Amino acid sequence: MLNEADTANKRSRWEEVTGFFWSISGRTLKKEEKEDQEEPSEDFKKKVCAFWEWTIEKQELIKVKLGEEYNSFLSRMAELTIWLDKINETTEKWLMLSAPFIEIDYRSSFFIEYLTKFDDEESVKRIGKIFIKVLETATPTFKKEDIQLLVERLYKVGEKDAGIKADADNICNTYGRRGVHFLKDLFYKNQK
Repeated sequence: MLNEADTANKRSRWEEVTGFFWSISGRTLKKEEKEDQEEPSEDFKKKVCAFWEWTIEKQELIKVKLGEEYNSFLSRMAELTIWLDKINETTEKWLMLSAPFIEIDYRSSFFIEYLTKFDDEESVKRIGKIFIKVLETATPTFKKEDIQLLVERLYKVGEKDAGIKADADNICNTYGRRGVHFLKDLFYKNQK
């Protein structure tokens, strides 16, 4: 179905498939909103991740098929972050590919919320790089508390790793240079 979706009237299929996978996830991390929903199976999660991996492997083909709409597709793919259990070397590459485009169709709030679910050290170390990639093209401010939580985690892991602290400082400084100061107190609190 997707291999044949290379004409203007069929290109939307790519985003529709991604939207379908996202819709099955439950879309939110808030437990009170998910109580009466059945959790998708591990098998389904594996299928979603296999699809995501396939889109990375076939990146050049998909670019040709989607043309100018490829960046919008990558933005939509970022929503599949909700399906990940952690961010490892492989999934970091997937997220880095989508990160610069998360503001297309205002999807950044979901992406940032989904990043907050990762609190293991390996994932947190990678979140700094991913967020810096986001800041190359956007300055998300919705859900400031989620952004602050991510930066706090970076500073905590950064106590043992100067590179991670540098990522947190970079994020804070980028916001500050752009006239957005909700990370200012967090930045000063973590300077020695």
